[in-house]
Amino acid sequence: MYQPEVFGGASIAASSPAYESAAREWCYEFPELAARVRIPVRYSLGDHEEVWSSGPEAPADISSLFTASPRTCINEQADSGHNLSLGHSARAYHLNVLSFVEECAVTREAEIAAPPREGRAG
Repeated sequence: MYQPEVFGGASIAASSPAYESAAREWCYEFPELAARVRIPVRYSLGDHEEVWSSGPEAPADISSLFTASPRTCINEQADSGHNLSLGHSARAYHLNVLSFVEECAVTREAEIAAPPREGRAG
């Protein structure tokens, strides 16, 4: 799923930062933090992911954590592994991210331009 020069990490290899071991408890903190996110969320993982949970249940599990988000889009990127930005499908992934941003911008512009409706705070 990666170019030969990327596979194996030769072109992107770097040692882990010293503070990384302190972040090992993130999975216990993530649900609380996700529940506080109040902006649109796009969460992507590769269909060949081997680091994070994937599979049929993963989208619903992740989406359910973002309870304050007005919109949560869970994406399983086809033909992708863990690092979505480096694989053969990186261009498709990045274009999908930009499309999500555009959709959010259009929605926001429409909300600003719409006259207040009765019962709607504005």
